[in-house]
Amino acid sequence: MKKILFLSALVFACPSARAAGLTVEQSKLTLGEVLFYSMPTGDAGDALKGSLGFGVYGDYAIQDNIKVGLETGYIFGYDVKGGSSDKVTVFNIGPTAKYFITQDKVTYYGVAGLGMYRSSFDAGSSTDLGLSLGGGATCEFDKNWAAGAELRYTHVGGDFDSDFINLGFKLDYKF
Repeated sequence: MKKILFLSALVFACPSARAAGLTVEQSKLTLGEVLFYSMPTGDAGDALKGSLGFGVYGDYAIQDNIKVGLETGYIFGYDVKGGSSDKVTVFNIGPTAKYFITQDKVTYYGVAGLGMYRSSFDAGSSTDLGLSLGGGATCEFDKNWAAGAELRYTHVGGDFDSDFINLGFKLDYKF
């Protein structure tokens, strides 16, 4: 949790770093954070209730409509259904790729990501690979700031072997 809070503070500290002389080509780098609700589906949906999560990310535009990036997220705890007091927390980190189209101040995008998912629960923990696919839109409300929403489907394999749908609300700072 401390890592997530640190990365969140870093996102908001970046505007002052830019003013202090950080040189990055204008509009190439975007840092952001997302608050999301994760809903287990399939077998996981039969066993787990939904949970809030928080993530931070950085994207770099490598071409006019393509960004690559790195993201990390933390799910605060899926409650286990059936009266159990167990909780399942999940931490993930991994690369992403986005294809985007900008019209006026609105950017629409598709996203694909790979990641390492570390799930922790009372009986132990597991680290597994996962894949996420989705899309979203952001609306620029200032020269450097944008807010938006994103919807993603995530499949985590291995021991955790679960599927999730995540609905998130995000805030971006574009250099």
